[in-house]
Amino acid sequence: KKLLIGIKLIFLLISLNFYPQIKLPPVNNFNIKDYKGGNQNWGIESVDGEVYIGNNEGLLEFDGLNWYLHELPNKTIVRSVKVIGNKIYTGSYEEFGYWERLKTGELKYTSLSEQLTLEDVDSQTIWDIYYFDNKIVFKSFWRIYILSNEKVELISPDCTLMAGCVVNDSFIVFGKGVGLFEYKNGKLDIIPGTEVLAPYKVQSIILLEEGKLLIGTDLNGCFEYSNGKVIRWEGGFNDLLKEHELNALSYLDDIVYVGTIKNGLYLYHLKNRTYQNINIKNGLQNNTVLDSYIDKSNILWLALDNGVSSVNLDSFVYYLNPFKENIGAVYDMVTFKNEVYLATNTGVYRVNDTGVFFIKGSQGHTWSLTVVGNQIICGHNSKTFVIENGKFTFLSASSGGYVFQRIPESNGKYIQGNYGGLTFFEKNNNTWRSMNIGKLNFPIKNIVFESSHIAWVAHAQKGIYKIMFSDNYEEVIRIDEKFNKEFDNIFDIRLFNVDRNISFYSSGNWYVYNSIEDRIESFESLNKMLGEDQHSIVLNEFLDEKLVLKDDENTIFIRNKLQDSNSQKFLQKKYYDNKLVRGEGGQKAIIVNDSLVYIALYNDVLVVNTNNLESKFPSEMPKVSRLRVNGNLQELNSELYIKSSDTLQLDLSIPYYSNYSIEYSLDNKKWLSSSGNLSITDIDSGETNLMLRTSFGSNEF
Repeated sequence: KKLLIGIKLIFLLISLNFYPQIKLPPVNNFNIKDYKGGNQNWGIESVDGEVYIGNNEGLLEFDGLNWYLHELPNKTIVRSVKVIGNKIYTGSYEEFGYWERLKTGELKYTSLSEQLTLEDVDSQTIWDIYYFDNKIVFKSFWRIYILSNEKVELISPDCTLMAGCVVNDSFIVFGKGVGLFEYKNGKLDIIPGTEVLAPYKVQSIILLEEGKLLIGTDLNGCFEYSNGKVIRWEGGFNDLLKEHELNALSYLDDIVYVGTIKNGLYLYHLKNRTYQNINIKNGLQNNTVLDSYIDKSNILWLALDNGVSSVNLDSFVYYLNPFKENIGAVYDMVTFKNEVYLATNTGVYRVNDTGVFFIKGSQGHTWSLTVVGNQIICGHNSKTFVIENGKFTFLSASSGGYVFQRIPESNGKYIQGNYGGLTFFEKNNNTWRSMNIGKLNFPIKNIVFESSHIAWVAHAQKGIYKIMFSDNYEEVIRIDEKFNKEFDNIFDIRLFNVDRNISFYSSGNWYVYNSIEDRIESFESLNKMLGEDQHSIVLNEFLDEKLVLKDDENTIFIRNKLQDSNSQKFLQKKYYDNKLVRGEGGQKAIIVNDSLVYIALYNDVLVVNTNNLESKFPSEMPKVSRLRVNGNLQELNSELYIKSSDTLQLDLSIPYYSNYSIEYSLDNKKWLSSSGNLSITDIDSGETNLMLRTSFGSNEF
């Protein structure tokens, strides 16, 4: 079959712009502690949720949760991987063949190179595998082995063979010193017009669109081939590729993903000729990309010189601090004039599309940020400051401002909770005045108004108080602390306004103030609305249209409305696990608009596009990858006869970008959570059904 070349080449690089790197897709890294193999990873491919990787110690398999290492009989390095049907083909040193899955879930290897003589494979390493026209190509630097109808055909050209690709069911390969070849009728024919590539070392070839090839060289950048002509990319991006040594190419939705030897991954946007870079400075664990593959879920998998990484190209999240500037724990966030301001334990930072910038003079622990008109009021460890026109200036001597609340039904009047108690602020004609409010001399971390002169305040360390202000707010004329006796733990009380109800969250339970009976009671109506999630804390304000909640297992979920449990969407833990801010400042989320939510983390802020969140969680049932009785592998689809003293072990998985919420039950008695590696003992006699489910469905086997 012929290579179809018929589309006019119109791409010409003239200039290059650096694309703002603030919205880079998230990167997840795996290292030798995760997959228990060698450092270096070579070929990589992902099919139906399974990832297969050529590794220094064999073939790595990842099912979304569990890693398995399969060694070749001769213990050699697996350099190349290709999945065709139900077989995984691999190439190694003087060896190539395929793996098939057994009924136990294990992979069994069959050698194909055994059909050849030792002379045919002597000193040959299979670096690439291709599939076209019902033929499988195993390519070394000097030879091509073509498997067709269970027979292996050998081709030995008089040149070094580099990168290849399959186009329109035709196989193309680069011959160093010659140009591009196309396989025809058992031989390699030169493709006219490609001889100009002869001096270069072609590392990767991909199809951009029908009739247009992108050809990547190691130190001479990229070329395009179309209409029988080769045209070199020109401009700054191509110069970068020459400098950092291109090694692997992938393509999706008008973006070229370039893996380099020296500087990680580049995302090149063809339409606007801009690029982004992901390297060890902003999330990638290693700068040397040896291979790349984009799967059907739009996940870019990277085989690295040290580890494996995944980049979710269709992600609904990104981070505001991709370069991992050392900003510290984020305690508060506000959006202001198309920028984001962050209050952290190291100071205040301003974030926009060009980066993260420290605000001069703000060094020190910062608790709160509040937008008032054209200013931001900053509750700082040392004093209270105002941010205006990028300047950080003194406002008040009140230190440790936890919260800055507007007084209801007032104009320009606010009360701050801080280290010393409460401070009154009033703004007239852009001029502020402040005074400390008497009788309270303990730190106050939150204020919720019941009316304009009655408020509830939360001690920074223990307890809540109901207080009444004087008419001019100079004094607290009444303090009532009797309500603390209603809580089991006064050191753990969070204060909220839930639809004009004074509400409390303590030790995993919701409470509400009954103003008619003047007492604290269980918040039954809220518990009913939350249902199974009633032991969840709210991270933003109840006054917001959306609610961001976190349950007692640290799972974050978002509701469009409090009453609307059907709108509930879960956020995968991998994006924030072990990154949430804990301790005195609590955890914080803000609603930016009808689609964006910001969640405070250590050293970062997670941005979630809630409009795209639901579609990323298809209803996937857990899969059993391995099944063992007393450590011995069993067939996956079989009835088991075991004794009560036996131990049943299961390796469970769901797709990698699912929510990892797996539960199991024996005879539907009680649902228990599982991390994915399940071990069960003391099983009752008689027939027992083990049932599995995720948060989106259930199943049994």
